[in-house]
Amino acid sequence: MKILRYIGTFALLATLAACSMEEEQVNVAGNEVIVKATIGGESIFTRSYPAGDAEGQKQFADYSQIGICQNGGDARKFELKNSVWEIKDSKGPMKWETDAPVFKAFYPYTSYSSGVNSYDKGYIDQNQTKEDFLARSDYMTATKTYTTIPENRQLDLTFERKTARVVVNITASSFTNEFTNLNLNDVYVFSQTNIPATPVGDVKEITAYHDGYGVNGKPWIALVAPNAADADKNFIGVKVYSDEYGEYGKMLYVKGIPNLEAGKSYTYNLKIGKERATIENVEVADWTTGSTIPGGAVSAITVEGIKESVTTQLKKGNDVVLTLNSNASSDIFDAIKTAIKDKSVADGSVNLTLKGVETISEESFKEVTWLNKVTLPDAVTIGKYAFSGSSLKGIEAPNVSTVKMQAFDQCKSLENVNLPKVSEIGIKAFCSCSNLKTVLLGSLTKVGTGSEDNEDGIFESVITQDVSLILSSSQSMLTLDISAEGNFFWIPINLPYKGSSQHLDEKKFLGYEFKSIKCGDKISPE
Repeated sequence: MKILRYIGTFALLATLAACSMEEEQVNVAGNEVIVKATIGGESIFTRSYPAGDAEGQKQFADYSQIGICQNGGDARKFELKNSVWEIKDSKGPMKWETDAPVFKAFYPYTSYSSGVNSYDKGYIDQNQTKEDFLARSDYMTATKTYTTIPENRQLDLTFERKTARVVVNITASSFTNEFTNLNLNDVYVFSQTNIPATPVGDVKEITAYHDGYGVNGKPWIALVAPNAADADKNFIGVKVYSDEYGEYGKMLYVKGIPNLEAGKSYTYNLKIGKERATIENVEVADWTTGSTIPGGAVSAITVEGIKESVTTQLKKGNDVVLTLNSNASSDIFDAIKTAIKDKSVADGSVNLTLKGVETISEESFKEVTWLNKVTLPDAVTIGKYAFSGSSLKGIEAPNVSTVKMQAFDQCKSLENVNLPKVSEIGIKAFCSCSNLKTVLLGSLTKVGTGSEDNEDGIFESVITQDVSLILSSSQSMLTLDISAEGNFFWIPINLPYKGSSQHLDEKKFLGYEFKSIKCGDKISPE
């Protein structure tokens, strides 16, 4: 998925109107540059954090900076703040200078400890021990030439990584049986710190990133200069502590820097003995596409722009279609609610489609009275109380995997629920949805409830005997379990639900009896 990146502070958003009921068009005043930036044409332009959970990798951090040069001029600095790229020099917004401009861009603007990057030269930091430190060494460049200025004033940049990634994989099984009371605190990767590397460049010690200490199965990661082979220099250093070495430990080295390629990821699996460390095997992958996770979307849509777009669409009918940034803020949701409320639409009349947004945040549409149907084509999470107490009649969210507690609590008009990929649902998610008729769910793996008696389950105070339930054909049987924190959950056991007695005879699921339950091609009788 490609996500628009917008750079510049907009002096005026002239019109934000629907070009059809399916899509929006943003008209930008003046001659300012709008940017769409990707890595390798596939991955979203992102910061470098190749370890950790997926959610933590999705966002740019505030104050990330890039530089863009136009027609050989000086680099203009842009900084991310509150999901918008803002110009950070005294020259004002970037404008299209000629009819056929040439753009050159680089990321990050500054490497901090080594120096200021440019399109022609980048720097690698020796200290890469933290997420932010790793990110600032992820040097990338992009070029784009235009024969004419595009009508939408959009600058399309495809960034290419100029570093190589080295992953050092060390686990307990990496060590021979020569060690007792083993510990491992530091791993170093040796590299030149200038890009491009030079034949006579100095090789320096880079302290690699690692999530934790000791031997815990998590890899060490460093970004290094490619095309800098040196058979006589150390490549990887490992600091080993054990009874055999005493309290000061011992450094073991792998000698010989290989000729690494930019945009490639190299995983070195080590074998460590008392006197030496050796490379057992190496895995090579394309880092430019498959190994990064998209960054958070950045939108030029402002609060006022949202309000104007809603107003324009409501003049044509009660269908409102908006494209938002993936991590849309509460201000954006508030703008939507305010604009619709100001138009004094009839209760339960608005069909709202929100494209692009990945998370519907907590209480986003709590107790609104104008909702009829909501469509969320790109959302993956619906937060706590997101629609609780609203007039919502139908929800269509084909990619949602998580529904938080009480997300639809007290939605007394809710009839149809379509969540074909949902796997986790919090307690009382559909509590008191007294008018439910059809509920389609994915293959559930974790469903909250309040007690071993299923109090405060997801269908608390719902007459489920009036509800037709549709489940994935891969749904497993679920059983109640209690977590270490004392919370109760329905979790899977290794038995198929489809065709079971609960499915066909009892018409029961999650402790509730339903009007009918369809699971794949099998349906219980009504």
